[in-house]
Amino acid sequence: MADLLRKEKITAVAVIPLKHRGEIIGSLNFASHTVDRIPQDVRDFLESIAL
Repeated sequence: MADLLRKEKITAVAVIPLKHRGEIIGSLNFASHTVDRIPQDVRDFLESIAL
């Protein structure tokens, strides 16, 4: 995975699990080429979507 991130020049990644009735049924994946860290407000937004 690290090789792929370097090849694609991905600098930040967020993976949010999607749950339904307590069971993980998928994930919401977010990646960036332009920022080194996913900002807290974006993380909060992504987590609210996942809920």
